[in-house]
Amino acid sequence: MHWWLPTAASTFAGPIDGLFLAILIITGIALVIVEVGLLWFSVKYRARPGRKAFYTHGSTRAEVIWTSIPAVTVVALGIVSNHYWC
Repeated sequence: MHWWLPTAASTFAGPIDGLFLAILIITGIALVIVEVGLLWFSVKYRARPGRKAFYTHGSTRAEVIWTSIPAVTVVALGIVSNHYWC
């Protein structure tokens, strides 16, 4: 299917390669978003003279969102790939 994958050895190779590529793209996008966020927050909230640190409790809504998105993504990938494995 792609130049960097091995030659297809079965009739299932195409769909499996497609699933592999989809997972690779999804995780690549997640990596870029997380790393950009990490760098941005590291710069924005760095220690500065005269600035006192403060404690914040967090946001339940944000926690539910960032837990739900990966959970839904994993379930969707599992549903899509289920017929390849059974």
